[in-house]
Amino acid sequence: SAVVNWTGPVYTRTSGPTTDKVTKLGAGTLTLSSFSQVNTTSPISLVVQSGRLNVTDAAPPAGSFSDITVMTGATLGGTGRISLATGKTVTVNAGGTLAPGMSAGTLTVSGGPVNFAADSIFTVEINGTAVGQYDRLVVTPTGSVTAADGALLALDFDPLFTAAVGDIVYILDNQTASPILDLFQYGEG
Repeated sequence: SAVVNWTGPVYTRTSGPTTDKVTKLGAGTLTLSSFSQVNTTSPISLVVQSGRLNVTDAAPPAGSFSDITVMTGATLGGTGRISLATGKTVTVNAGGTLAPGMSAGTLTVSGGPVNFAADSIFTVEINGTAVGQYDRLVVTPTGSVTAADGALLALDFDPLFTAAVGDIVYILDNQTASPILDLFQYGEG
């Protein structure tokens, strides 16, 4: 499968629809590493239909993204920041996967909630206990996290890593005032 790294800007219209839509199709990987908007009142809606979409821009313009939807068989990941417009959401549908990092790494979502549907998958790689040795999802104070009954947590442990009693990794850094609603079911990846 192909890997495409997009390093150019993604532009939105200055007139017309209030949201532009980008759909990731195909089995390959697309990495979006920078965003530039002509009109920040026109955020980009993303649909990950198949394959993997990585977001690696650490400082996109505020409100760059409208709703982001991860479909069955598709994966959203990366090591950047997803800055949602007001009232917009990251939704991981049944059979869809949110997998922070590109190997071990941190994906941050700001501006809105992250919702895991029943049978969606939150995949985390754990290679050690230091930050940077494991995947984590950071949700800033303007967001929230909801895991519907039946949402799955898949932990992928490096076979060379041996955990000790008392080791802690923070795979979901919920910086909001809201508790995580519901719980993930666990399964090793």
